[in-house]
Amino acid sequence: CIGTDRSRREEQAVCTNPSIQGLDLESCVWDELCSMLNHPDRLVAELERRRAERLPSRSELENTQRRVKDLRSRLDRLIDAWTSGLLERAEFESRMGPLRDRHDREAAALASLSGEYARDETTDVTAGLHCLSKAIKSSLTSATNELKRKLLQLLIKQIEIHRHEVRIVYKVPATIALADTAANNLLQHCSRSHDGA
Repeated sequence: CIGTDRSRREEQAVCTNPSIQGLDLESCVWDELCSMLNHPDRLVAELERRRAERLPSRSELENTQRRVKDLRSRLDRLIDAWTSGLLERAEFESRMGPLRDRHDREAAALASLSGEYARDETTDVTAGLHCLSKAIKSSLTSATNELKRKLLQLLIKQIEIHRHEVRIVYKVPATIALADTAANNLLQHCSRSHDGA
């Protein structure tokens, strides 16, 4: 971390985290990734837990639909009042802007909630992870640097280094395909996974 370099900050280090050896970190991260690939159910279970946590209730979806419909009818009535000459232009514009903004926010929330339901109903990340695990398991111990790099880029979103721990944040890509790897295209048949995390 350049925050530990005192010469850059008027002899004051702004970061007090201790240094960590790069090779040790790389080795630990690779070992953890291999463990996850050898036991993909760990990641699948975590994805299912998180998906269940953030899945909105049916009543929340219905309430949002009702609010969007109500706001749309209020917008229509306001437009009808203005076209009928019941409202002055200034009053119409002062009411229309906030009402339209509120409608757009609720409509975006509804689209997001609907997307959560659709994604939950159609996602089958389990098959993709198991296929990846099965295809790559035998070559993990002898993986080339290129294969390691591709697997790390494919499955790890970020590595967080804290004072007393290292956290690996995994991701599940939309497609699990690593054709043209140094492992003789081991993963060519794992081209479909529908989830991103």
